[in-house]
This record gives sequence, C-alpha cells and structure tokens, in this order.
Amino acid sequence: MVTFEFVTSLMVYNEETPVITLSKPILITKNSNPKIISDYLKERIDLVIDIYYLDDSILDSHNNPDGPAVIVNYSEINLF
Repeated sequence: MVTFEFVTSLMVYNEETPVITLSKPILITKNSNPKIISDYLKERIDLVIDIYYLDDSILDSHNNPDGPAVIVNYSEINLF
C-alpha cells in the first residue's frame, strides 16, 4: 500500500512540512503498470496546481533547481 504526497520543495521538506496528499492508499504489486501510475500522478499534480492556484512554473526545473517532489509513503500488508 502506498500513498503519494506532493511537496513544493524537496530541500526544505521534513516530516513537519505541509504536504498535499495526491491519493488515498493504493495497492501496488509487481504486476502494476508503471505507465498507468505515472500518468495518474501527473494528472493529480496538474489538478493540485489548478485547485490550489499554484504557479505551474514550479514544475519547470530551469526556474527552480530544487523543484517539487512526490513523496511515496508505503506500508507492508500481510496477506497470510
């Protein structure tokens, strides 16, 4: 199970920094399609930028060498 969180700056990120949650918990297995996950995250980031009126230039690494990041939090689940 993973959740994805969006932070505007990885350099200033710590566990107390505000984050924007991009998803509810998602089950990812070795059979999960990485393209589908990537497309989903891109769609969610675009939505976050629109909803919170963020300047979409933060996604341009030329303007911000630090740049935003997606933090992946995972937890193991036992099926047995």
